[in-house]
Amino acid sequence: MNKNYVLKLIIIFFFITSNVWVFALTTNTWAISKVYSNFIIKLESKLSLKNQLVVLESLSSKLNTKLKSKTITTKSIILLKELNTLNNNKISEIKGKLNITSYVDNVQIEIEKSEIKKLSDLKNNFVLPDYITKLISGNRKFVYVNYSEKNPFFEFVENNKVKRLIFTNYFEITDKNYDLFKNKAWYIINLTWKYVFIENYEIEDKIPYSNSSSYFKSVILDLNNNFYEINWAYYTYKFNSYNYIDDKYWFYPKSLDQLWINIKNSILYKNIDKYVFITSYSDQVLIKSDLLTWITDKKLFLSMVSDDKKSLNYDTYSYFKELKLLSEKLTSWLTREDKIKKIYDYVLKNITYTNPIDLTRPEIFSWIDTYKNKDWVCEWYVKLMAYMLMFAWIEDVEVIRWFVLNASDFPNVWHAWIKIWNYYYDPTFDDPIWNTQAKEFNQYDYYKLPADLMYTNRYDVADLPEELKSKSKEFLNELVNKNLYNLVSKYKKSNYNLMNYVLFLYNNWFSYNHKIKISDLENLIVTYSIDWKDMSYIKDWRKYFIKKLKFYQLTNENLKDVLSVINYDISSHNLLKWDLWNWSYEYRLAYEFEIF
Repeated sequence: MNKNYVLKLIIIFFFITSNVWVFALTTNTWAISKVYSNFIIKLESKLSLKNQLVVLESLSSKLNTKLKSKTITTKSIILLKELNTLNNNKISEIKGKLNITSYVDNVQIEIEKSEIKKLSDLKNNFVLPDYITKLISGNRKFVYVNYSEKNPFFEFVENNKVKRLIFTNYFEITDKNYDLFKNKAWYIINLTWKYVFIENYEIEDKIPYSNSSSYFKSVILDLNNNFYEINWAYYTYKFNSYNYIDDKYWFYPKSLDQLWINIKNSILYKNIDKYVFITSYSDQVLIKSDLLTWITDKKLFLSMVSDDKKSLNYDTYSYFKELKLLSEKLTSWLTREDKIKKIYDYVLKNITYTNPIDLTRPEIFSWIDTYKNKDWVCEWYVKLMAYMLMFAWIEDVEVIRWFVLNASDFPNVWHAWIKIWNYYYDPTFDDPIWNTQAKEFNQYDYYKLPADLMYTNRYDVADLPEELKSKSKEFLNELVNKNLYNLVSKYKKSNYNLMNYVLFLYNNWFSYNHKIKISDLENLIVTYSIDWKDMSYIKDWRKYFIKKLKFYQLTNENLKDVLSVINYDISSHNLLKWDLWNWSYEYRLAYEFEIF
């Protein structure tokens, strides 16, 4: 590509954007995202992927140089850093498409090195008989072959590579006949404790999976990050048929031929801990490109769409278009924080949790289908929110799936929530099952929590102690309370609703595992015994009558729920011990109480 042409493109880009920089700095950095996206659209329409990469890497170099300048203003630094982040993300995307990284899996490479070392070390304790040593001294080559019933290849290590010998004829060597082979320049190998000369052989290199990108049509380490654009739409592969071999480190091309695996027309796909050869596949359309124009993290968006469409065959464009328009309408001209609030509030007020859940219905695990039918599970609260956030140009969105100890379906089902920047949000936990009355925004417990608060009841799948899976619900709830209680000193002056219960316990000298009873409440607030016949009570030898009353009826079982409704603030409430006509009584927590 002509370097002057590259330079001209960059100059044109800076010229075009220079007029909007002042506007961007006086409002939000979203303006530079819009300009950069327009630039990318122009670039993609004019240049090949390789030439796009040249332009963007040149731009990256100039941005880094500019950022090091001592004369640059603080506002310019903010803008240039935003632009640099967008540019670096695009460079990574193009490199993935060009296979520049060769899809190298660092873990895979270390495993392969370890296997080579094991194979090399096998010969260290191998003692050759004298007659073989004499033959080798004449510049004939002895190869220790790793051959067994489990490994039917004549493999050896040479120049730090695994290879195999392919041959048909061999001759056994003994201490009686070794003189016959002194003038033979063939390989000497061991076969189950005997030594042979081989002839008419060939040597084939074993190809490590970490270095296999040039052999296959495509190499996919993660199907959820493999997307490509054709004619203004994004696609991924849909697998139809596959084959695999037991060896999870490397392969021999000729062995694949024998299995009718055409390497050049197959896809190599890593499926958890083994590699699979996809021999039949098709292109699956995900979404039209126009819906992703302003979305910076296209990989996350496309991976969610790919996951959603696994069980669906119909066109979903209209649903995404509808959601995009809705997201833009709801968040137009709002600040970043207000956009997040608006979307969270919308999700909570417009979705009802499905219970009980029929896990045999594959379509419930697609956001698109649940959006159509208003039929939801936890993951789709989160998916809907994530889509809307990205349509509203909110970055640094991450969907997380771990175990939650006090979830109703623990440990049988994982739970999902969302991370935005360094904070966590769980719309499902703010919309309890069977709750018919929507919460107000200030009542949300799981909005914008720091990590230590969010993870008082959550475990990564790999870190979940096995013994917790068999514990009772009561034990798990106490454990969560203990974790929250341990954070009281840090958050006792905070306004996190999640802390209200343990703060109530702490401030009233209760332990984390104390079960609050009405008798506790009697010792904390003013309590009156009410005569049901005339709705009166006696205080300081004087009789008072109730003129107006609004109350919550209390039992030991619902006490915690009632306290939660009033945010555990009992300072403006009275406790009424209400005598009944049948010589029994009930407790009422009064929140509007007038007397005469």
